Amino acid sequence: MVAKSTLKLNPDSGFAGRQRALVFCVYRRVGQQISQQLEKKNMKVWLVSEEQKLLSQLNEADPDLILIEINAPTVKPIEQIMADVFAWMRGRAREINKVLNSPSKYLWEHSRVILFKSDVEISSTTSLTAEMADTDDVVRQCNLIGDVKYVGVYYPLSFIAKVRALLE
Repeated sequence: MVAKSTLKLNPDSGFAGRQRALVFCVYRRVGQQISQQLEKKNMKVWLVSEEQKLLSQLNEADPDLILIEINAPTVKPIEQIMADVFAWMRGRAREINKVLNSPSKYLWEHSRVILFKSDVEISSTTSLTAEMADTDDVVRQCNLIGDVKYVGVYYPLSFIAKVRALLE
């Protein structure tokens, strides 16, 4: 728990000024492309490629937008990572509400979560149908944990169009 004196509050971050995004993506090329696209939309971006650094970077970034690569090779299952992210979000909202002494719906909805897949090749032992079924199951499980938006496979030319509503 963050002490009251060290808690950084930026209640205007979602409405005015520069928004913040955290991108968790193990595939460096994809993560850098997403970061560049978001920076062109005047966002401050933190790129995290190591699973064990995700929560500490969430604390540093205090993001308005969280993008998670769901097909990243991780130690924990993606559903556990999402549970950790949503636990962080709830804890952050409680901290801010405590400091402001005023519960606010905005604080819970402050961070929006987007799931995407990198365009890595499907292994020869996995069929496209099985890969799609696995993705559907993972997205369904993540939606049970918290409100997420799945935008499909990352493709540079259509990515910003897919997330535009969450950027505004």
